[in-house]
Amino acid sequence: MEKMMRVAKTIEVEGKEYDVRKLTNADVFSCLSMLGKIGAEAFADLNVEEQDDVKEAGFNLFMRLVGSESTEKELNKFLGSLIGVSGDAFREMPPYVMTEIMEMVLEDEGMKRFLDSGKALTVLISNLRKKK
Repeated sequence: MEKMMRVAKTIEVEGKEYDVRKLTNADVFSCLSMLGKIGAEAFADLNVEEQDDVKEAGFNLFMRLVGSESTEKELNKFLGSLIGVSGDAFREMPPYVMTEIMEMVLEDEGMKRFLDSGKALTVLISNLRKKK
């Protein structure tokens, strides 16, 4: 079974190295929570078949989160958790840190599975709501 994110990577910030942890199921729920504030249907609309599509889909979802004030705190917390720091600490880091972390995550082989998991959960939740 393919892991969500295969290889932990490292990022250097002002002379200190941080390991970028692997994505987990908890991250899918964090992303769904944030997307719920701006429209979780974005996950349901994904049709990802090739790695380039995965990067584009992941980037588009990420940009929706970055562009929303309602998700800023949660996004900082999520990204900070990827390198083992608090959301407040992440917020104070240089802007290139967010870019490098997202590049690592989007280029990872497990990103398709991550997006597919989010899509499957979104569709399931939507179908359950329709049955009520």
